[in-house]
Amino acid sequence: MVCGKCGTPVGAQDKFCKSCGAPVTAPVAPASKAAPAKAKVSGTGIAGLVVCLLTGIQLFILNVPPFTMGMMTILVGPIAVMLGAGDVDEMFATGLLAGIGSFILLVAAIVSFAFDICGMRPSAKRPSAKCRKFRILSAIMLLADSLLTTLPVIWIVECVSDSEFLYVILIFSILLAIAHMVLAIVTNSKDKKSAV
Repeated sequence: MVCGKCGTPVGAQDKFCKSCGAPVTAPVAPASKAAPAKAKVSGTGIAGLVVCLLTGIQLFILNVPPFTMGMMTILVGPIAVMLGAGDVDEMFATGLLAGIGSFILLVAAIVSFAFDICGMRPSAKRPSAKCRKFRILSAIMLLADSLLTTLPVIWIVECVSDSEFLYVILIFSILLAIAHMVLAIVTNSKDKKSAV
């Protein structure tokens, strides 16, 4: 240790410098940079993520058959025309719409899950307000995706057959999406209260 005024070495127990008489002060330790506390993820946030994942898996299962059917129609349509099949234009258009529509709904379910993950834990780059927006956007997308997947399928099934099991699955999909919306709202309200 040295005197802060003249630079003469002083002992740790000395109260004054022996050379210039200035009071000796203990060196101040540099402030340690403590790691910022990690934000805790609430139970409702985790439950919302699980419900989002379950709804996404169910929507994936519901959208894969129309997507596959649509893509097969697009691929087989030209072959059917070459073989002299009749009204292929309508079949091709229906397949194209089913394939593209199902693909968009599949992507929307994946993006919704990604938004939900982004809304899980605030950080320096993602403050709490932005996380709340991600959670609500995820819930809105998932609910819209469920409705857009479910309503046309219910209409088609009603026209073709009477399958109660499919109705149960589709209604369950909508209920999961509504539960995800409720969990997102509850998580956001808890997040706002803890931020204040």
